[in-house]
Amino acid sequence: MRSINYALIVFALISLSYSANAQDRQEHGSWNAAFVTKNLNENWHVRLEYHHRTTSFLKYHEQTVIRPSVDFRLDSIVSFAAGYSYLHNDQNINIAKPDFYEHNIWQQVALSHRIGSMNFNHRMRVEERFIDAIVERENKQLIDGRNYRTRLRYRLTASLPVLKNPGISLVAYDELFLNFDSGILPDTVDQNWVFVGPQIVIAKGLNITSGYHFIMLPRSGSDLHRHLWDTILSYTF
Repeated sequence: MRSINYALIVFALISLSYSANAQDRQEHGSWNAAFVTKNLNENWHVRLEYHHRTTSFLKYHEQTVIRPSVDFRLDSIVSFAAGYSYLHNDQNINIAKPDFYEHNIWQQVALSHRIGSMNFNHRMRVEERFIDAIVERENKQLIDGRNYRTRLRYRLTASLPVLKNPGISLVAYDELFLNFDSGILPDTVDQNWVFVGPQIVIAKGLNITSGYHFIMLPRSGSDLHRHLWDTILSYTF
């Protein structure tokens, strides 16, 4: 119980530290996603993710993400995955800017373990990103080629059954994004995600996770803070 309390306090302190500066810009939105996973055997499975993201809560479409992947479970602790991500970034809030696209390939390793009744997962993902380059010509912003960037993502997830009910868990995670633009060491923090919410088993292989998602994006002058309601429907068969 003591380890559970410590973990919850850490997540709360992280969230409060990022939201303390009143001068930072604030945005609100809604993220919704569906994950479908097919188990090929005990070790291999394939997954397809679809993400629909909006800003001003549900008013404006912001981003669509489609992410297929292949996963390999080495054992109950270690797993590996690789995949591709397609991102359509919608600029309809600012009509002077064109929509732009990103294509990235990624590789990840994940480690899982338990402390008491609490489950922990450590996920490290490397992304090789090809992002449309926006340039300005004759007072117009246009797409001209692509920029290449490398990014490392580390996510720590903790989950805890609620009221000893295996079908309902409280899930919290923190994910740090680091840019590698000029070498093998990270140059800048791209963003940081904090999430907390319940995960509910609806039926065999089907669950839903829904909760508050806070994103901090460092920017010159003032950071951008995003407050989202994030929902994921996941089906495994």
